[in-house]
Amino acid sequence: MPLFQPNLFQTGASYVVGTSNFRTQITTGLVTILDAFVTANPTLLRRTSRVRPPSIVGDLPIAYVDGRSETISHDSGIRVRTMTPAVVVVSPLADNVETVIRHDTLVDLLVDHFSTYPQIINNTIWDQMTVDDEPFDVVSGDDTVRQFFATRFRFGNVSIQEGRV
Repeated sequence: MPLFQPNLFQTGASYVVGTSNFRTQITTGLVTILDAFVTANPTLLRRTSRVRPPSIVGDLPIAYVDGRSETISHDSGIRVRTMTPAVVVVSPLADNVETVIRHDTLVDLLVDHFSTYPQIINNTIWDQMTVDDEPFDVVSGDDTVRQFFATRFRFGNVSIQEGRV
């Protein structure tokens, strides 16, 4: 019999989460933090999403939760899950200087905002953040490429300790 058993069970059309819902909680926590920023700054950041939306055309800038890379270790009945979740902010590309100034202002304000939330969810804390600008190209149905300006925030060492099931 395995020491660790899956805790996500399908029951009909829905899923029941067992003892661990760390990934779901982190995503929900990040979206809650982003939504608080949108409420306070509705003209700077227009919308948020739990995942990369199928289309980013619309109200921009947008922020969404992206990768949630994770390492898991087991020791003496404890499972430690350490995640590096990411948030991507995408802005429209207009005049290069104007875009960069507007986007840098948004990024600086988001760094301050994220810093007021050292715990994404209860019983966790992140201890480092990396901020990287990156190209964000979107290919349309007719193979035209639209370019946007994006920044990725990575939150390092978000971890939780759980009892093994």
